[in-house]
Amino acid sequence: QRLTATNIGGYRHGSIYAFHGTINQNLSSILNSGLQTKYARPDNNLYGRGIYFADQICKANQYTDGDDGVILLCRVFVGKAEVLSI
Repeated sequence: QRLTATNIGGYRHGSIYAFHGTINQNLSSILNSGLQTKYARPDNNLYGRGIYFADQICKANQYTDGDDGVILLCRVFVGKAEVLSI
């Protein structure tokens, strides 16, 4: 609820806070180089190669492999959304 309250109006102002779940072995690289699409596994992404964020911590937790993971709270700068049809 607090995250949602923080994000109200965030899209108008260009940034929101969201969660990113990953496994522990990725943490050092993320902290040193940031989140990068070149490390995204193409076989593990429902909507294609990219960096995924969630507004619910339970969703981010699904990408942590249980006890071997970490959830990051990230400030995400959002741009203009484009709706794609498949």
